[in-house]
Amino acid sequence: MAPRASYKPYASQIQHFCTENNITSPFDMNATLFNQVYDIAQLHRPASNKQMANFFKYLRTTLPNDTSVENKAKAEAKLIEESLAQSSPHIPAPVMAGPASAPTSVVPDENMDREMSEPHDLADYEALLEHQRVQLDSSREHLVEREAKLEQRARAVELQEAELGVQTSAQKEALLKQVAHWKQEYEHSKTAYQQQVNNYAQKFADLTDSNVGLAQEIAELNETIAKLTADKEKLAVKYANISKDKDDIAEKNAGLMEAQAISKHQVKFLEVNRARESDELHRQHSTVMARAYDAKRQLQQSLEQLQSAIVLPASFIPVAVRDHAQRLRATGSEEAKLKFKHTCVRAAMKVDRVALKGMLLRVQAGVDKGVVFQSLTEVHGMTHLLRQGLPTLGEQEEKEEEKEQDEEEQSE
Repeated sequence: MAPRASYKPYASQIQHFCTENNITSPFDMNATLFNQVYDIAQLHRPASNKQMANFFKYLRTTLPNDTSVENKAKAEAKLIEESLAQSSPHIPAPVMAGPASAPTSVVPDENMDREMSEPHDLADYEALLEHQRVQLDSSREHLVEREAKLEQRARAVELQEAELGVQTSAQKEALLKQVAHWKQEYEHSKTAYQQQVNNYAQKFADLTDSNVGLAQEIAELNETIAKLTADKEKLAVKYANISKDKDDIAEKNAGLMEAQAISKHQVKFLEVNRARESDELHRQHSTVMARAYDAKRQLQQSLEQLQSAIVLPASFIPVAVRDHAQRLRATGSEEAKLKFKHTCVRAAMKVDRVALKGMLLRVQAGVDKGVVFQSLTEVHGMTHLLRQGLPTLGEQEEKEEEKEQDEEEQSE
């Protein structure tokens, strides 16, 4: 069902239509004109008796009220009945039970805005309006009954005057005053009732305007939902792509797991080979180390033999060395003496091993008769080595010399 629009936006169109058709009161309309005005107000079809009555009350508050029309309730009910029968033949016409009553008050259609408003939004206000409508209907029925009673009394008075023919002027004046009083009360009640109807129509119009605002908000919510739906579709496409990528990754992972299994097998095979080669290298290393140890032991023995065979003559020792040695014997400490001894030993150890071995072989063969150094070059070389190891040198040079000697010993 399309949302019900307010009457106000179409008031000017309704006024223009009534002016063109010389309509000064809703009672001037027939069923065709009434249906045309109903359609101008953009109201939904099919309509009910209550909806037609509500729109008729709106026309009564908008168009001038023609007071010359009698039996307005009957005319209104007849017009609505004809309009319903003409516009919607499948809807049965309302049954008029008892005497014609005044039109019902302007109330919202029970099906109005059902899709536009939440039940809890308008429930309290609709209950209040329904209560007011019941009160107005009760007042209307009471006024109709009083009007009927007044008419009956007036007719009874007229009949009584016709039957009696003679009444005193005082009684007639009192009766006229009573009738005038009753008419005044009726007009007053009618005015109050009309004011209540107008107030209720204003409240209903305000409620309709609020429903228009709710319709706009719902339209905005529908746009937001449409955007969210589009985003959801995009996310679904992305999720499908992610699922595809996930499957590809799973397939690649399976390949990697297979390759990893093959790699583990190869690694295990390589580890076995490495262990075998490590054992072989360990055995070779042990063999080489044993050979090196034997060679070192033989060389050490040869060096010890050579050192025991070498005899340095007193004339060979430089004068500076002899003087320094004498000073150490006289005034030197044990630490200085030990340091001097180690320095001389390290200096002597710098002689080439090949030369020492040759010297040892010559001594052992008896070629040199116990003379170790045969050439002047060897003597000068030994002298130079001893001078480099003298503690009389500067401390910085001495430290550098010791560092160099330590490195050579480690390399050997």
